Amino acid sequence: FKDVPIIMGKNLTVLAGHNATGKSTILALLGHCAELDAEIGTPFGSTQFRTEYSQIIHIDAQKDIKSEKLMTFTIVDANWSATEEEFYYRSTVQANDRYRILPVRVVDGKKVAAKMQWPVLYLGLSRLYPLGESRKLAIHEDVRLSKEALRNMLNTYKRILNQDEHIIDAKSVDTDVTSYSKTSSFGVSTARYDVAVNSAGQSDLGQILLAVESFRYLKEKMVAEWKGGLLLIDELDATLHPCAQVNLFQYLLESSKELGIQICFTTHSLYLLEYTIKKAERSGRESSGNGDIEVNYLAPEGDFIKVSHNPSYDEMKYDLMMLLPPENVGVKIKAYVEDNEASIFASELLRKYEDRIEIISVELGCENLLKLFEKDSNFRESLIILD
Repeated sequence: FKDVPIIMGKNLTVLAGHNATGKSTILALLGHCAELDAEIGTPFGSTQFRTEYSQIIHIDAQKDIKSEKLMTFTIVDANWSATEEEFYYRSTVQANDRYRILPVRVVDGKKVAAKMQWPVLYLGLSRLYPLGESRKLAIHEDVRLSKEALRNMLNTYKRILNQDEHIIDAKSVDTDVTSYSKTSSFGVSTARYDVAVNSAGQSDLGQILLAVESFRYLKEKMVAEWKGGLLLIDELDATLHPCAQVNLFQYLLESSKELGIQICFTTHSLYLLEYTIKKAERSGRESSGNGDIEVNYLAPEGDFIKVSHNPSYDEMKYDLMMLLPPENVGVKIKAYVEDNEASIFASELLRKYEDRIEIISVELGCENLLKLFEKDSNFRESLIILD
């Protein structure tokens, strides 16, 4: 990335695009900026509202960028009317090739390497772990989770999955995925199956609902001190059928507005993106420039990643599907060569693409052909084939 803004929605922020365009990296950088002291409150099934960049992204001390200003944050007030704080990350390599990303903030007039005090939760791809494949399941009850909260979660769970099966019981479930990663969800039991055989989709949804409920519990506990929080979800759509994806999106939008939290997620789902764009268009955009929903579409451009803000659904669909837009179907790309011999040679080389390419001999030498490319922007929409 270079000089690229990521626009955050007041409620929901969507990161979409091909694989390996940096979507998960952005989530990791966002999550790394803040934490909340455990004494103030902890999420259900976890020890702290905190996300470490190094737990999400493996670091290469030789190749990763060392920068005095790696990424800059602009923090605004709850009304989106005034800037409360601006700070940035400094990245450095310390002893023993220890790569560190440090937030540089001004607190009481002094520069400090300290995170904001703000609750952040990250749900990564390690959550896509069916309970049935786990060697260690811990089923328990969290005394902080009231019966009313659990009942509301179950009703939401059934609505999102479009399930009308009678649920006999629901329990909190923890499972170790890696040496440092633990997933916390809730599982359901019915007359036909037990918690341990819940599907991956059921488990993923349980984790997301539990995370939202953690923010709800924290808001009720902090009362006047509450300033919202940030929930980050990698691959929101994974393991969920299309209707459940849309139902979950609507639930997150409503929860964000109710609790005053921001939710940022990545997705590759065309079905979900189509729904998101329609919702974003209806939500409108105020003078601040940030709408309730913002879509950031990431695509490679040379050595960098470009970001398109709120592109049309068709733009994303044709790019993700690697298809030609309808207006370009049948349009031939002009390929300029130096002479007739080159034209014959190029035609043989590019026979596979003869329906897409028109080869033109311009009877010009290499240097003159390159000058046309440099001087006339029209030639930049074409191919230049040199001997």
